[in-house]
Amino acid sequence: MIRDRLRLARYDARCRWLRWRSQWRNWTRPPAAERYFLFVLCPTYGGSTLMQEILSTSPGVSPNNVWGTREGLGLPQVRRHFDYRRLWDADYELPWPRIRREWEGYWQHDLPV
Repeated sequence: MIRDRLRLARYDARCRWLRWRSQWRNWTRPPAAERYFLFVLCPTYGGSTLMQEILSTSPGVSPNNVWGTREGLGLPQVRRHFDYRRLWDADYELPWPRIRREWEGYWQHDLPV
């Protein structure tokens, strides 16, 4: 139990550092002329983590999460915006504008993808 909490705290600290670094780059570099958003959607055990890792090796790609499972919904600030228990309810709507605002804090805006 304590080990899990320490692991989660370490992950959150890494994510905060990544967000700070991305925001610093966004302040110091001009944005890319054209930006494209690419979302990798796969079923469970469909290879999405491998695809994310391969795409992240490109110097022109800015992933929103480079640790753990690499899921954007697993980021610490994003986790607070939705209820995991209701994710599969048909009537539950995710707050996408708030989630996008948080994701943009992790993306490097000077990269095109």
